[in-house]
Amino acid sequence: MAFPTLTGIVYTIKGSFFLYTYELHRKHGPIVRIGPNRISVADPQLARKILRTDDLPKDAMVYKSFRLSEGPSENLLTTLDRDFHRRTRGILSPAFSTKYLENLEPLMIKVWNTLQRRLDESAGAGAGDDGWTTEDVVKLVHNVALDVIGESAFGRSFDMVESGNNPLLTAINRLLVWSALGMTLPILHVIPVQFVPFFGSAQTVQSRIMGAIIRERRDASRGPDGTGRRADILQFLLDKEKKGDGDGSALELDVTTNANLFLLAGSETSANAMAFFWYFALAKRPDYLSALRAELDRAFPEGTTKALDLATLKTVALLDAGIKETLRLAPVVPFVSRETTEDATWRYKDADAGGEKTLQVPKGTRLNVQVYALQRCSELWLRGDEFLPERWIEGHSGMGNEEVWGVTGQGSAGHGGGTKEAQGSLSAEWGRPRLVNRDLFLPFSSGSRDCIGRNFAMNEMRIVLGHLIRRYDIAPGWDTLVDVRVRQFVTMQVTRTGGLPIKVKARKA
Repeated sequence: MAFPTLTGIVYTIKGSFFLYTYELHRKHGPIVRIGPNRISVADPQLARKILRTDDLPKDAMVYKSFRLSEGPSENLLTTLDRDFHRRTRGILSPAFSTKYLENLEPLMIKVWNTLQRRLDESAGAGAGDDGWTTEDVVKLVHNVALDVIGESAFGRSFDMVESGNNPLLTAINRLLVWSALGMTLPILHVIPVQFVPFFGSAQTVQSRIMGAIIRERRDASRGPDGTGRRADILQFLLDKEKKGDGDGSALELDVTTNANLFLLAGSETSANAMAFFWYFALAKRPDYLSALRAELDRAFPEGTTKALDLATLKTVALLDAGIKETLRLAPVVPFVSRETTEDATWRYKDADAGGEKTLQVPKGTRLNVQVYALQRCSELWLRGDEFLPERWIEGHSGMGNEEVWGVTGQGSAGHGGGTKEAQGSLSAEWGRPRLVNRDLFLPFSSGSRDCIGRNFAMNEMRIVLGHLIRRYDIAPGWDTLVDVRVRQFVTMQVTRTGGLPIKVKARKA
């Protein structure tokens, strides 16, 4: 099935290319041709093979679209050099380890405290007689995410929570649109973004702000008393800039390029995920929010104003389940692209087709692993379009045995049962849907090139969402019977005229 270039342009401009491709998979099956040399893959076996084959390079056309900063452009996201990726990831991994991330928890809590103070002030000054004040939750979580990445990665807040306005956020949004256009129109790659009206000014703003931050921190870290040093990600980059990778090789990190990557990836993705959480929870499952609040109350009995420590938040099963279900329904990066370097013949199982099928893949074929389809399709998931956090909690009282075990082939020896294996750890197959397909949960990709910041993002979402639910009564301020529009400009976004208003009121301590 061919996908005309003009059609691709139209859907990209509308931000709905991923939805169109999803419908193609629902209609035509797990493998769909969407261009002369471009294939969309929603088959579980082929998707895992593509993502976990280290010698299958990234799609050059897609990843060149992310090269937006001035100077050297190689980083973990954009590089097509597998050896460079391996070595760079080895250098950066300690900065995203569980131990190092513990240092960042107080900085995330600091941003939360600023948000709580502002919400309490708004409730006092602008609330109606009933005590409610209204916030646009999309704007709120983007402001929070940018301040979290500012505090924890760059040693300073961008003051988004307090001011609600920063040119850096506007610049990021424009550059993401430019990236999306570059994926569909490769000719744009030959034009330096700084020479393109509207987008060029965004790149200038980003470079100016980030350049000033890096210069300031570099100068401070060189001071004799060491007072300019902070235990954050930028300091880690600056230290590695001077030392290389420690094994005598010539590789040294380009601080500016990697800092820009962490800024874009670290703020935009988690912000959109949190916005989707509120949309799903408020519009689809207010009963889930009530149950989650009760679980938070049990985990933190000291009162609603006390800061919630991350170690305890990680034990709140319904919180993690809600985050995971949000990322399943709305993976902020809905597809991952690779490119074949030689002709290949791949085989895969298709229960709908009655057995094994063969796919001929010529050299130079661009492969889109369609994460959105893999995590939603009714051929792979029972109740796949429903927001059902309980599916991730084994033995949850809200999931009856019939719902969990009632699919032929899910349990051992093809029968239902109470084993963990039966809940979805078996290899998924198209045409054999399960309530849980753990090996198809791919919001952070998979393999050696998965998202290095996944633990950072999860910690941030636990802290922000946990505190908001524990501290405030929150209700939808929009008509929840009308589905909101979703679009993709690199990341998936909730989009609605007037934002996504929520009503907020402080709980009694």
